[in-house]
Amino acid sequence: MGGIGKTTLARVLYERIYHQYDFHCFIDDVSKIYRDSSSLGVQKQLISQSLNEKNLEISNSFEGTCLMWSRLHNVRALVVLDNVDEVEQLRMFTGNRDTLLLEYLSGGSIIIVISRDEHILRTYGVDDIYQVQPLNKDNAMQLFCRNAFKVTYILSGYEKLARDILSHAQGHPLAIEVIGSSLFGRNVSQWESALARLEENTSKNIMDVLRISFDQLDERDKEIFLDIACALCFHDEKYFKEVLHFRGFHPEYGLQVLFDKSLIKKEDGLIYVHNLLKDLGRCIVKEESPKEPLKRSRLCNYQDFCKAMSKNQTTEILEVIAVNSEASKTTRVDGLSKIRHLKLLKFWNALPNLKRLDLSYSEKLVEMPDFALALNLEEIFLKGCICSSENSVHRLVFSRSLLL
Repeated sequence: MGGIGKTTLARVLYERIYHQYDFHCFIDDVSKIYRDSSSLGVQKQLISQSLNEKNLEISNSFEGTCLMWSRLHNVRALVVLDNVDEVEQLRMFTGNRDTLLLEYLSGGSIIIVISRDEHILRTYGVDDIYQVQPLNKDNAMQLFCRNAFKVTYILSGYEKLARDILSHAQGHPLAIEVIGSSLFGRNVSQWESALARLEENTSKNIMDVLRISFDQLDERDKEIFLDIACALCFHDEKYFKEVLHFRGFHPEYGLQVLFDKSLIKKEDGLIYVHNLLKDLGRCIVKEESPKEPLKRSRLCNYQDFCKAMSKNQTTEILEVIAVNSEASKTTRVDGLSKIRHLKLLKFWNALPNLKRLDLSYSEKLVEMPDFALALNLEEIFLKGCICSSENSVHRLVFSRSLLL
């Protein structure tokens, strides 16, 4: 997960211990160096930093490999490789062996690889993997106060607002720093406005960092992530796989990819997404059609859902609806029957007031809400739906009308 503090922690450790080694180097942004000048560029950085020779000339990887052997063989070294996003970036020496760098160095040497993708680390064969965790409440509060107030405590009158903001950030250091800095010197009213805006749209600076991991996914895994961010948070893995299987996404592989990139987590048997990553997914979906919700692939905002239903128009784009309704409002949902490729429908807080639901000919619909709490439900129309089989429709009170 971007912005969680991987590089910061590695840099602090490096500064504390580098003097204990014969040679040391900290290579920033290996990914960029590799894109600009291939593995030879990474090799040059490693050797020139270790030997402290800024104008080192290396013509090719073989020459660099020989130089590495002659100058750094059996030395005790500390090497940090930051922002590695492909395992090929670590194959910088000839010999076609991932372990060649460590073999060159003496016992007691340490190589630290920083990556957003755990699969890269396992493929490279690292001895230990440390996954950086979000800040705990005390450290998150301290970091926030240093940025928002320039002191280590909350100023009077800002307590609740600070807690609400930190609840949204969920211990993410970059988010805490960016949001805190933006609030420095603002009054309470401006904080309240900023919090309302934050709940609708997270800072672009934060989203840009988080989006790097998303952009590295293939198209199928992007779709899985967007489904989870918009509709499937906090369910067990079996449920995830059932729904995603019906969606045609081959979830066994895709979920592992998302775990490896820390885009999803598992706790107490439930899969969940960090609030900021959830915001990222929903922002990406909104980009599909900023002003016309009916032209998006997914709807997870109640106001957007109401706007889409008010059009009462046919759409072949929308596939997922997962909204938390406002209990005090009534919304006509006749437009559901015109969503030709609806596959997943989830409502929260809407069922007690639901009277009639027409999902006819939603041929790819794979899941509906549990209607046990829909006490006012009179009719459901499911003509032409594959989910109208006996095993797919939740049990209903027999006095109600189920029209298949």
